[in-house]
Amino acid sequence: MLKRVQHDIHQIIPLFFFEIDVVIYFMKKVFLLAFLFFFPAIAYSQPSITFDAENYDFGTVAPSGTIEHTFDFSNTGDEELVIEKLVPS
Repeated sequence: MLKRVQHDIHQIIPLFFFEIDVVIYFMKKVFLLAFLFFFPAIAYSQPSITFDAENYDFGTVAPSGTIEHTFDFSNTGDEELVIEKLVPS
């Protein structure tokens, strides 16, 4: 009797692992489909910066001269635009 119980357990364990593999396979498919469904909403809702003029010619400037210019821009996207760092060139 003991030998038969061990034999039945060894038959059940591979089936249990097979069922887990099937569940994991379908879960991966569901997550992939959910990602593909929601990705366009994430990808298209972004901030977008638009400048009125992208460059300005200061002409000839004396070495001790001070120059100043204001660049006007606007956010044409549909999300909040955050400017974290400005670097002059």
